[in-house]
Amino acid sequence: GLEYPKEEVSGTRVWGLLSSHYGTAAEIFSKVFIVNHCPLMLFSGPRAKNITPDKVRGECMLEILSLCDTHLRKVVTVMSVEEVIGIGRFAERRARGVFETGSVRVSTCWHPSPASPLANRNGGADWRANVISVLPDPS
Repeated sequence: GLEYPKEEVSGTRVWGLLSSHYGTAAEIFSKVFIVNHCPLMLFSGPRAKNITPDKVRGECMLEILSLCDTHLRKVVTVMSVEEVIGIGRFAERRARGVFETGSVRVSTCWHPSPASPLANRNGGADWRANVISVLPDPS
């Protein structure tokens, strides 16, 4: 888990942006709460290439995604969340499926993956602006 030496670039980018936008952890959590829809870390090969949930096929993955949807629904219900921001299209699609009745607003922002051209454009400035545009105001 936390002792694994491989850096998770996407998470580092998200938390770095939230820290620069809001400040302390307390200030961040007074505005946003992050839930990873599918909190699995799947690695392949000797270089430990990350495999994202949308790349895994089969009945087993359908069951896992269903459980992840249920978890997201429970978190949103317990916390009385009014808006879910899907970080990336995959997360947005899953959230829209969970909240298709319109009981919760669903929006999206670009995913910070280093594999995404959008996240890397202009040294990441475009990605940061895109994410900030959907975040609650810091004041």
